[in-house]
Amino acid sequence: MSKPTEQCSSEGFICPYCKHLHVDSWEFQRGKAWSEMDNPWEHECNGCGRPFTAMIDITITYESKPISKCGQPAEEEPIEK
Repeated sequence: MSKPTEQCSSEGFICPYCKHLHVDSWEFQRGKAWSEMDNPWEHECNGCGRPFTAMIDITITYESKPISKCGQPAEEEPIEK
């Protein structure tokens, strides 16, 4: 048996013991508020049954765009100094 190691994936949680990929990881946070999701919680592996700590790393990106009218590019307005 190999030594358990920390696992990171964008596909889902990976058990640190048996390397089982939990593709239903989105269900792990059911019932949790967004503010609680970046705190670790204990989960039992569907592959080997061992408990491991799970955590979701949330990144928020803000974006803004000018508003165009009828498919026309937004007008450039002079910048006042």
